[in-house]
Amino acid sequence: MHKIKAGNKNNNNTKAQIDISFGMIFSLILIAVFIAVAIFAIKAFLEQKKSISEGIIVRDLQTEVDRIWRSSQGETNYKFERRISDKITHVCFYDREKQISGGFQDIGKELKRTGSSEANLYFYPIRESSLESAKIDNINMVLSMNPYCIPTEGGFIEITLSKDIGESLVRVV
Repeated sequence: MHKIKAGNKNNNNTKAQIDISFGMIFSLILIAVFIAVAIFAIKAFLEQKKSISEGIIVRDLQTEVDRIWRSSQGETNYKFERRISDKITHVCFYDREKQISGGFQDIGKELKRTGSSEANLYFYPIRESSLESAKIDNINMVLSMNPYCIPTEGGFIEITLSKDIGESLVRVV
């Protein structure tokens, strides 16, 4: 219930006073709490979507690498293309056991500090990725540079995979 009391006409006091009941104040507090919880839940769902998206990319890449690896005829220049978060600027293949070399040495130093010791695939920048690192099996990590980073373009990543007849592992070209 709202009560507005105006000053007396005979008195020059023109102040207004609003009385708000306890129920109204409690309702406003509840509304604010519900809005805060809704914002938190929406952020959590968006973060979960990003994590699932990166996990799907890793799963699909492993599936394609395995398909090419099993192929008896070999396959050259297969283009693996997927949509990726705009915040991810590079997808990198990195072998921790080898010396950092090539044009992505700064990225390599950061990758060395993070991730699993068995991982060989990283999304960079790491702080923008919910999936720190992943292990891709059956891939040749003898690369021209370490880490070998592929830049994303317009929210898409394109990784070229190849395996010639007689090769035992799939190469990233």
